[in-house]
Amino acid sequence: MALIKCKSCGKKISSDSLVCINCGAKVEEQLHICEDCGKKFDIDLDACPNCGCPYQKVKDNALNDNKDKCCPDCGHVLALDDKVCPECGCPLEESTQVLPKKKNTKKKLIISISSIFVLLVVIIVTFVGINKHISKQKDDKYNEAISYFEEGNYDAAYKSFSELGYHELSHQYVVAIEMIRYIDKEEYERALKISYELDDDVDIFSTLKKYAQYGVYYKEKNYKAIYEDTKYLIKFYDDKEKEIVYDSHYNYAKSLYNEGYYSSTKDMFERIKDYKDVSNILKDKYFNLVGNNYNYSVQSGYNWGYMSILFYSSSDRVNYTVFTQSLFNTNIPSGYEYSYRIKNNKLIMGNNDIVYDIVSFNGNTLVIKQGQSKFTLKKA
Repeated sequence: MALIKCKSCGKKISSDSLVCINCGAKVEEQLHICEDCGKKFDIDLDACPNCGCPYQKVKDNALNDNKDKCCPDCGHVLALDDKVCPECGCPLEESTQVLPKKKNTKKKLIISISSIFVLLVVIIVTFVGINKHISKQKDDKYNEAISYFEEGNYDAAYKSFSELGYHELSHQYVVAIEMIRYIDKEEYERALKISYELDDDVDIFSTLKKYAQYGVYYKEKNYKAIYEDTKYLIKFYDDKEKEIVYDSHYNYAKSLYNEGYYSSTKDMFERIKDYKDVSNILKDKYFNLVGNNYNYSVQSGYNWGYMSILFYSSSDRVNYTVFTQSLFNTNIPSGYEYSYRIKNNKLIMGNNDIVYDIVSFNGNTLVIKQGQSKFTLKKA
């Protein structure tokens, strides 16, 4: 509501009044309604004081546009030829109040949608920027934690990886550090139990899983299992891993050596020749038989005889060949392969099928005896 001066009496009255309360003059004849904002304003003004719409525009619209008129008493929208308001019965003058022109809602809707779109773009750009910043902070902290881990500072690495949650491989590194702590306490079963969470494609993780498994085998004295899995990689294990891997190789080889298996144990001992007393074990003269062939021949009149023993280097086997067996006082067929071992100065072939006492051996000459028969074999 605004106060205006009555054109008839000059008194101030409300712009919402229908007639002047002082002189009875009709107020609507002294006012115009702005088509843009709908506010009433004094007819003498050049523009709407509320929105700035020019008076001439209002005047032209009011006089020339064929717009709906409304009842001055109740505001009911009238037909152009209505003489009486059908709503309240108020008689109508020829001058009727012109309704304000409807606002351009379509234009405003487009502006509103554009504003919302711009706001959404700003929010998305801000969100992406914040995420990139957070991601960079996490990456920096992750790389720092990796450095701690590689330096062996497991406490600092564990704290950083734990704070990172599941960023990159952080959680797996937390599990790996827990495994290392169990392994250091020789709690290999507990380390192996949580190892399923580690990715086998990551070298350090697969190594830890194997080491935990080796620890279990080691406590069970299953040295062969560790040997079979590591025999070709023995040189890559560091001092910490030697405690299990090297000792398993040593114990397994020593057990075979004590049973007289020289061909297989020679290669096993040579892989760990600097470990414990291995260098002294390798001085055993019978290791010189491995990979060599020793022959014996004899002639008596028209009869002759020949003996050959080839000691394989790849396995604990020999190729034992005998011709004219009557000369050797033996019934063993010639040209046969047998497993062999040397124990208590006896050459044992097969399942005790052929047994010779070793009289002497100096690398080039092997003297063996069976019953009263003695044979001197020379290195081929």
